[in-house]
Amino acid sequence: MGRATVPPGRGGFAFFAARREDMMIALGVVTERPARAGGEERSVTQEERLSKRDALRAEIVKLEESIRSLLEQEEDLLRECNHTYAGGKSALVGGRVKVCVHCGRSVQGKDEKLWG
Repeated sequence: MGRATVPPGRGGFAFFAARREDMMIALGVVTERPARAGGEERSVTQEERLSKRDALRAEIVKLEESIRSLLEQEEDLLRECNHTYAGGKSALVGGRVKVCVHCGRSVQGKDEKLWG
């Protein structure tokens, strides 16, 4: 595998910072580029900053509730896990203790004794 090369004139940290901004814009995390040094910047007041923070926290709470609901749905779905892949092959891994790769539960082997 070859080494990554930095384009001419774009050396060091500035190159990676610009790439990070491009990725954030592409993912929709940020909708516009931040103002560059030397350009005109609009300073944000503490009131605006706190208002934005409250809005973000409210959005976080909504998303956490959504995630919690999705995790409960996944748990209900995997409660009846057959411990096999779609093709019928066993999805158990491990040596003495077998664990299902889908639901994560420990499964007792067919011919193993519990005691004696």
